[in-house]
This record gives sequence, C-alpha cells and structure tokens, in this order.
Amino acid sequence: MATEEQLALTRALSGVRRAYQTLFHHSLDEDVAYQIKDSKSKFLVGLVSSYRYEGPKADNDVAKSEAKALHNAIKTAGANKILDNDEVVRILTTRSILHLKKIFKYYKELHGKYLEEVINDAFKEGAKHMEKEGLSRVMVSRSDVDIEEIKEAYAKLYGAKLSSVIAKKTHGCFRDSLLALAGETNA
Repeated sequence: MATEEQLALTRALSGVRRAYQTLFHHSLDEDVAYQIKDSKSKFLVGLVSSYRYEGPKADNDVAKSEAKALHNAIKTAGANKILDNDEVVRILTTRSILHLKKIFKYYKELHGKYLEEVINDAFKEGAKHMEKEGLSRVMVSRSDVDIEEIKEAYAKLYGAKLSSVIAKKTHGCFRDSLLALAGETNA
C-alpha cells in the first residue's frame, strides 16, 4: 500500500496541475515545454506530466535491469547529456518512489563508486562547470537519502573526509550549502 506521504504528494501534484490550468488557461507541461529549451526540457515535461504508480510493489528484476540501463546511459552519453536519453527520462519520470529507491540501491551495488567519483572530479584542479554541476546534483539528490554512506565511501576511496575537502576546495554560499547538504555545519 502506498504511504500517506506518497498519496499526499500525488494528490498535491494533481492539484497543482489543475490550479495552474485554471489560472493560466493552459497546462503546466505545455508551459514547461515552451519556456525551457535546453536538454532538461524533456525531463521536466515528463516530471510534471506523468502520473506515477505509488503502490506497495516494485519489481526487483525490473529495478536491476533499469539500474543497468541508467549506468549504460551515463557511460555512453556522459553525465552532461544523460537527460537526452529517452530511456533515462522514462525511468526517472514514471517510476514510483519505492521503485526508484530500489533502482538506486541496485545501481549502487553494481556501480557503487560512481557518486564518489563525481564528487571527486569536481574537486580536481581545473574542474569545469559540468563537474561542479555534477557535485551539486549528487549532494542535493542524495543528501536526505544516503549521504552518510557516500561520505564513508568517499573517505575510503580518497583517504579524506568529504566535509574537509568541501571546506578546503569551495567557498562562500556554495561551500556553506554543500556542507549543510553533507550534514556538516562546521568543518
């Protein structure tokens, strides 16, 4: 059975869509498609227009298969073009929260170092905007899910505490935000 939180989220998104259409006389997904012209458009349209199954079941075999599909898409396209892949967009915009958690669990089991590598690449000398964007994406998307595991894995892989590296290699509001997402306020 879907949790109360999942059902509330589904109802809220439905209400937002109806309210938007009432206020502006067209759909939210139409406006997102019109206003956003980069590679993220397809993904964002999928997010605002899809209805997710939020029931109590998620197929383990499908989740494993989709974890492999995500990995292959990232490997083939590179992280900056990942949202151009139709399969990735389909998975991320239509799967339930429970199913996505299983996909990410299997992804981590199969390809566990990826997130830690994305973080480390952002701290390398001469890191480009894409690497720094990847760092932000990992920290925001994983901060309330498995950041403690990522911090442990980072320390094992690179021999340094993630919060110390953040404090040393970043500054200003960006530094403070990353530290807060990592669950650290003083480094």
